[in-house]
Amino acid sequence: MIITCFRLALEELCRIWRDKSVFSLMIIAGLFYIAFYPQPYLNEATRDIPIIVIDHDQSISSQKLLLLIDASEGAKIVARADNLASAKAQLLARKAYGIVLIPHYFEREILAGRASPVALYGDGNYFLIYGKLAAGVGGAVATMGGDISLKRLVAQGLDPVAAMGLAVPLQSSQVALFNPQGGYATYVLPAAFILIMQQTLWMGVGLLWKSRTRNRYEIALREDYGSSFLIILITTLSKIFSYMTLYGFFFWLYTIVVPSWYNIPQLGAVWDLFLVSIPLLLSICLLGIIISYLLPSREAVVLLISPLGMILFFLSGISWPHEAMPDFIRYISYVFPTTAGIDAVVRINQMGATVANLRFELGVLWVLVMIYGSIAMLLAYKDSLTQTQLEKS
Repeated sequence: MIITCFRLALEELCRIWRDKSVFSLMIIAGLFYIAFYPQPYLNEATRDIPIIVIDHDQSISSQKLLLLIDASEGAKIVARADNLASAKAQLLARKAYGIVLIPHYFEREILAGRASPVALYGDGNYFLIYGKLAAGVGGAVATMGGDISLKRLVAQGLDPVAAMGLAVPLQSSQVALFNPQGGYATYVLPAAFILIMQQTLWMGVGLLWKSRTRNRYEIALREDYGSSFLIILITTLSKIFSYMTLYGFFFWLYTIVVPSWYNIPQLGAVWDLFLVSIPLLLSICLLGIIISYLLPSREAVVLLISPLGMILFFLSGISWPHEAMPDFIRYISYVFPTTAGIDAVVRINQMGATVANLRFELGVLWVLVMIYGSIAMLLAYKDSLTQTQLEKS
C-alpha cells in the first residue's frame, strides 16, 4: 500500500504537468512572479523626486532654502517656473511630482522675526512619493528654521552651546531595525510571496479536484480496499503530499533564494522556516480542497479566488497593521493560513526569531490544520460515497 501511495502522489504531480491550466497556475505563475513581481521595488526607497520651484523672493535666504531642499534625500529640483499655472501644467504632464513655492518678502519676514510660510504642492495620487517628498521638503525647512533660531539667540548674547540647546532641545536618532535600507521591497516582498503562494496553490488544487477524475492508482486502491474512510484519508493525504512537495520547492525559493537574490535581509535559520512551512502548506492545501468542494465548477474556482488577493493582502497585516484592526476583523483574519504564516515567516527570516518565539502563530496554523483537515476529510468521504452510488446506478 505504501508503494501505491507514493505512486498515487507521483501520478498527481504528473496530472499537474499534463493539465495546462493547472501547470500555468502552479508552476509558470510561480516562476513568473519571482522574475517580475519585485521589479517595481528594486530601488527599495524613493529618492530624488523631481520638483519644480517658484521663487518669488529671489533672495539669499530663499536660495539657501532651495539648496537645502535639493540636497535632501527626498527631492531634486529639475525646473523653475514663474507662476503656479505653468508649474501645474508641468506637474500634470508628469515632468515633476511636486511644486515648492517661496512667497514674496520671504527674507524680509524672516529678518523681522515673523513666520514666512513655504507652500508645497504634491501629487497625492502617489502616496509613497508624496510622503517622501513632504518629508524631504519639511526636513529642509525645519533645518533652516532651527539655524535661524540659533542665530537669533546668539545675536541676543546667549552662549552658542546654550543657544543650540534652546533652538534644538531634542535630537532624534532613527534606526530602522530589520530594514536598514528603509526600503519598500524589504517590507512587502517577503509577505507578498507567501500570499502569491497561497493564491496559486488554492487555484491549482481547486482545478485539480474539480476535474473529478481518479488516477489508476486511486482506482486500484478502491478496488482492493473499497471506499472506506481510511482509503479516502490515504488517497487525500497522498495528493496533499504531492502538492506540498511542489510548493515546498516554491517555499524554499520564496523565503531563501529570492531574498538573497534581491538583497533582502535574512536573519533566521532554515530549520525554523522548515518547521513553519509544514503547517502552513498543509492548512493552505486543506482549505483549497474545501473550497473546491464548495464551488460548482473549475471556472468558479478561479473567479472566486482571484479577487480574494486584495482582501487577503489587507487582512494579512501588511498594509493594515493588526493592532489597528477592529477586534472582530482581526479574529476573522486568522481564518486564513497566510495571516499567521506571514507573521511567522517574516519574524524568522527578517527579524531573527526562532520557533520558540512563535508559539501563537504555530498554534494557530496547527489548529487550522486540524479544523480544515476534519472538514476536508468529511467532504471527501461524502463525495466518494456519492460517486460510488452514481457508478453503481
